Amino acid sequence: MFQRPRGWRLLVLPTLPTLAAMVLLRMRYPETHAVVHDWYAHAIYFTMFLYGWWLGNDKGLWMELARLRWHTLVLGLCAFAAYMFFDKIHSEHLLTWASLGSWPMRNLYMWLAICTILGWSHTLLNRPFAWLPWARQAVFPWYILHQSAIILLAYWLVPLKLGPVLEPLLILTGTVMVYWLGTSLLISKVWWLRPCFGLPAQPNRRLVADRVLPVN
Repeated sequence: MFQRPRGWRLLVLPTLPTLAAMVLLRMRYPETHAVVHDWYAHAIYFTMFLYGWWLGNDKGLWMELARLRWHTLVLGLCAFAAYMFFDKIHSEHLLTWASLGSWPMRNLYMWLAICTILGWSHTLLNRPFAWLPWARQAVFPWYILHQSAIILLAYWLVPLKLGPVLEPLLILTGTVMVYWLGTSLLISKVWWLRPCFGLPAQPNRRLVADRVLPVN
């Protein structure tokens, strides 16, 4: 699977392991985020971990994702529409005919969304921006903080019933502020916190961005 798949194979084959995990494990082991016995979630996240390793070691893959970015965008939207159709009549706890449409479409649209984001990012953002070294250091602390910040803000805001526009905007804005302040004012300033969030122990040490990959 990791032997440089290209074309349609790149868009279809990576969905098969996650589809297998959904078919074989999801109903038997509902997702709990527990350290043990959460076999469906472990299978999904470990598969994504392997895909991250794959993306980091196959430089030509980025050029292929950039080449296919329009295809993945259109196909991803179609797969999402099909998934939403099946999901309206699909039960999470029963194996029905709708499951045969919902499960494959869910895995397909998720992978196509990843391909679309990576393909367009490689095309539009693959250049030496001045803020790139800072972003490289901030991304892991932001990732660690994001779920806790979202849940905490939602816990406070959802009971206020602010509506489908104001509520998500406040959660998004508040979450970004937590990221920014938590990383800039606390994590980056406390030497023993820095390694816990993937930062160099020495505050003055800067990470240098990798060389820019060719787009074409």
